[in-house]
Amino acid sequence: MSTAQTTFALGARSRWTEVEEGFHVGNRGGEYAGSVSKVEDGFVAFDGIGTPVGRFATVEQAQASVDSVVPAGEPPAVRVARARLGMTAATIAAGVAGTLLLTAGVLAPWL
Repeated sequence: MSTAQTTFALGARSRWTEVEEGFHVGNRGGEYAGSVSKVEDGFVAFDGIGTPVGRFATVEQAQASVDSVVPAGEPPAVRVARARLGMTAATIAAGVAGTLLLTAGVLAPWL
């Protein structure tokens, strides 16, 4: 496996990293933007949810096509709030599981 190399497409909003030979991953504002894979006759670009964007002759063209895709989904503030809610729920679930485990350990000698 090759070491990661970072490249920037001209005028692009994404930061591109070649994580493996022929496989590039784009990062836009700290979020996954998409990927570009080398195929026999060029490069195939995929958007941030894995939908093929197209087949291109050069890696730069493929990266530019991913950068031209408008990211869909929730505004960043909603994603942050949803992530915090998920983290809170996970913390509560872990606390309940830990309490049950301790209770079972304490009661085990009398069962």
